[in-house]
Amino acid sequence: MLHKIRKYTTTNTLVILGIVLGLLFGSFLPELALKQEVIGQMFISFLKMLVVPLVFSSIYVAILGLGNLNDLKTIGLKTIGLYMLTTALAVLLAIIAMNLFPIGEVVSVDGLEYEKAKNIAEFSIKAMILSFIPTNIFNSLTQGSMMQVIVFSIMFAIASLHLKEHRQELMLDFFTGVTNTMLKMAEWIIYLRL
Repeated sequence: MLHKIRKYTTTNTLVILGIVLGLLFGSFLPELALKQEVIGQMFISFLKMLVVPLVFSSIYVAILGLGNLNDLKTIGLKTIGLYMLTTALAVLLAIIAMNLFPIGEVVSVDGLEYEKAKNIAEFSIKAMILSFIPTNIFNSLTQGSMMQVIVFSIMFAIASLHLKEHRQELMLDFFTGVTNTMLKMAEWIIYLRL
């Protein structure tokens, strides 16, 4: 019996169960649910704790696991093409939806002040590209600057492809262990939430 229960208690089913129970709890006992705020904050903090090391190790393992640069080039070009296609489709769908449905209401801006908007720098491609490149990877890791972490992990993995094979295997084994450990911790956090 216990074996059958475990079979159906996958992470995905537990997440869905948690959402349903949370909706019911919040709907029928809202005052009591609000008093449990610390549990929700702990859950979010735990997940934030895992994001950076999980993303870093996952990207590293995915690239190094390919084994050579030729496979990386092929997959990289396909990924960029797919990304551009899905982005174009998303923008097209948004434009169609905006023209078909009355989205939003007309709002008067009389009397509103935009003090913070005066301090915002103008957008530039140069600044955007430079913002992706970490000047200090440890600072990027602690600040959770995801694009910088992603760029560094890609470069780190590509550089590792130039190592001797036995060193590549050591690195791959280590970061696979890191990834699996982070996923196990994420599973614990999901159980904690339930």
